[in-house]
Amino acid sequence: MALEKRLQSLAEEALILMRRPDTSVSVYLISDSLMRELNFKYRRKDKPTTVLSFIEPQIPHPETDKKVLGEIYLAPRYIEKNKEDIDRLLIHGLLHLLGYDHTRKDDKIKMENKERDLARRLLEP
Repeated sequence: MALEKRLQSLAEEALILMRRPDTSVSVYLISDSLMRELNFKYRRKDKPTTVLSFIEPQIPHPETDKKVLGEIYLAPRYIEKNKEDIDRLLIHGLLHLLGYDHTRKDDKIKMENKERDLARRLLEP
C-alpha cells in the first residue's frame, strides 16, 4: 500500500511541524462500506464520510515508544468520488486528534487557518 505509507509519512511530517515529534498516529485506508459502518456506529450518521479520527489514550507505540495520539481512517474511493484531496483530509483528521474542532465559528476559523498553513508547508513545492 504505497498510498498508505505516503500518508503515514505525511502525518509524521505534520506532527514534526506541529512540534509533536514524540507522537504518532495510525492511518488506515478503508472501503466506503466500512466507513459508513464506522460513521453510523460512532456518529449515528448512516452514510459514508471522507475521514474519521479517533483519539486514543496516549500510550507508547510498541515499536517506536512514541505516544500514540489516535487513528485516522480515510475512504479513498469516496474521497475521489467527491473530488476531495486525500492529503488535506489527512491533515484535517490529524488536527482533530490534536484538539482542533469546527463546531463553533471561531474554532472553525482557527482550524481552517491551521489546515491551510500545514497544507501550504507540506504539500506545496
